[in-house]
Amino acid sequence: MSHKTVVTCALTGGFDTADKSPAVPVTPEQIANSALGAADAGAAVVHIHVRDPKTGKASMAQELYEETVERIRARNKALIINLTTGAGGRFIPGAEEPLKAAAGSTLTTPAIRMRHVEKIKPEICTLDCGSLNFGPHVFINTPGQSGDYTSSHYRDLFPLWAEGGYAPLPFSREAVDRAAKRVISLKPAG
Repeated sequence: MSHKTVVTCALTGGFDTADKSPAVPVTPEQIANSALGAADAGAAVVHIHVRDPKTGKASMAQELYEETVERIRARNKALIINLTTGAGGRFIPGAEEPLKAAAGSTLTTPAIRMRHVEKIKPEICTLDCGSLNFGPHVFINTPGQSGDYTSSHYRDLFPLWAEGGYAPLPFSREAVDRAAKRVISLKPAG
């Protein structure tokens, strides 16, 4: 029995990793070059968070995503791009008043978290589907992202779905084969 492996490379991490290592890419050019290097080393998928080039901190800036993806696509059209939406789900409780967000919180609506995905249309994207404690942060979805029909955000993403902006996720082997637009085969060197 042969085992198939898909190599995914997370290029920057989602937190302040640039403060921890000078090797973490920060600018769109650096992130794109890291993606291309990962592809050359055998990665089929790159998971991308963008950063503010001045501070190195996580960003949701549309133009940074666009520039990063354009730079990758200019040199490699086969690499599968996975854009994060996680930056808009970060909540840091205030030290004195935990119900109020502290500096660094980025919690926003589903529609804002998906803006760059809608425009760029990567092959895949990630969305935290439940709450997650991670260091001093809590990743949460604003109501409506998890199917709460009483939420004011419940219908935020409906127009995209209705227009075919989201693809169904096939689970059976037959459904995956029917939906496949391309197949990438990775073969170990040597």
